[in-house]
Amino acid sequence: MIIQRLREIQNRHGFLPDAELHALSQDLAIPLARLEELSSYYPGFHLERDRPPGLVVRVCRDMTCHHRGAARIRAAGDA
Repeated sequence: MIIQRLREIQNRHGFLPDAELHALSQDLAIPLARLEELSSYYPGFHLERDRPPGLVVRVCRDMTCHHRGAARIRAAGDA
């Protein structure tokens, strides 16, 4: 039952948010440490603290970059 609930949370968010783990701990009356133990043991679960930081792409605006397609890349990022 615990694993199923963890899967449902991960399917909704793509990872296991800390706030959701706290709520599940309260809901099931299970210590948070137990949930973290389970979710860190199984490689299919991804904890919030393990998520990679957001990706930042920087595109230059000089003429050389413009000729190599920088304007097209920037326009695609604005869409």
